[in-house]
Amino acid sequence: SWHYTVDDHSIYQHLPDCERAYHAGDGGSGPGNATSIGIEICVDAGGDFEQAKANAASLVRLLMERHDIPLDRVVQHNRWNGKDCPKTIRATAGAWEAFLALCGGQESQDTDPELEAAVDALAAAGIIDSPERWKALDFTANSVRLLLIKMGRYVTH
Repeated sequence: SWHYTVDDHSIYQHLPDCERAYHAGDGGSGPGNATSIGIEICVDAGGDFEQAKANAASLVRLLMERHDIPLDRVVQHNRWNGKDCPKTIRATAGAWEAFLALCGGQESQDTDPELEAAVDALAAAGIIDSPERWKALDFTANSVRLLLIKMGRYVTH
């Protein structure tokens, strides 16, 4: 079991952050299972792994803020039991460092003009607040839910 599953479209929470999960492979009382929050990053064939990593980094930033976790405490599954996980990230030179940079709030990609124009239009219409967070793709599933509700009200009135 683990706490969160993240892909290129969604973040699902399976367990409360404070509940022990058995994701670390270090036993029922091992420090990985007892003291860490397990996040599974996944992507289907044809999915966007870069977006899945960006979504995971947004979740990590949220959890770091919520639980006062410093960036140097964000570790790979490998840390707890030696398993080659996260395998895809571990197999690419510099990928873990790039992921940590995303977790620290550093952008890994150039700005997206289409996204920026859309966010600016939604902000001008009063549909969203905090346009910089939306441009940085720093949002939660609940933020998207609230956005959809506001947009639904906007287009029906």
